[in-house]
Amino acid sequence: MSKRKLLKNIFSLSFAEFATKGISFFLNAYLARTIGVEGYGILANINAILAYLLMFVSLGFYVVGLRECATDSDDKFVKIQKYFSNITSIKLFCAILSLLFIIVYISLNDLDYLIFISLIIGSIQIIAYAIVVD
Repeated sequence: MSKRKLLKNIFSLSFAEFATKGISFFLNAYLARTIGVEGYGILANINAILAYLLMFVSLGFYVVGLRECATDSDDKFVKIQKYFSNITSIKLFCAILSLLFIIVYISLNDLDYLIFISLIIGSIQIIAYAIVVD
């Protein structure tokens, strides 16, 4: 790889990273001013709950699948299909367990309508994360 192409790639990746961080910084500041202290606290609480559930759904399965599929083998396509289907099935099962947890959490707590709707929308995010291909 030439030095020019390497510098171009480093610059474009660095610019994208700085732009992402800058946009999220200003978006969070705007969001905090717009929805107020109470609303931002509710949003942070919901994000924390969803982050734990998304970690449970992920559990690093794709890393294991990539490592196993990278080994030398004669029939790599069958191996990739087997690992992909198994990993997706496990992630969907974990997503269903996470959704059951959200349902139990909602039923046990007397939640405000805004929190209830936000958790329902977050459960859509959990399902989407379970079926996404990394």
